[in-house]
Amino acid sequence: MATHILTFHRGQALNKLTRRRASLVVSASSSSDKQVVLVCQNKECKQRGARRTLKCALALAETLNVQVEEQDCFGDCAMGPNISVNEKMFYGCKTPDKIAAAFATVEGIDADAVDEARTAYENSLQ
Repeated sequence: MATHILTFHRGQALNKLTRRRASLVVSASSSSDKQVVLVCQNKECKQRGARRTLKCALALAETLNVQVEEQDCFGDCAMGPNISVNEKMFYGCKTPDKIAAAFATVEGIDADAVDEARTAYENSLQ
């Protein structure tokens, strides 16, 4: 099955239904059975630290068997960087703790495993 990734461009209005559809389409079209975590990488979120958010999310995903995909914009730039997990939005994900909290909502992921992955990531930064 081909993977289709939806991207939205700056200035495009997104309502909650559109964001939900984007999350559903990306999740449904993924070529693996892994759950998908979307991390905004639009200009405004990048200015607020979205590159660090993505780096942490990728490190957690590797340990937790979750797929991370970049999203161009969720439309809530003032609250970024933003993450979407199973249609639920997490705003201001700037720290490993907040990013781990988003990952803890992934179905089938043990909270202790998320905490261990977060700790390992933080230790790798030292």
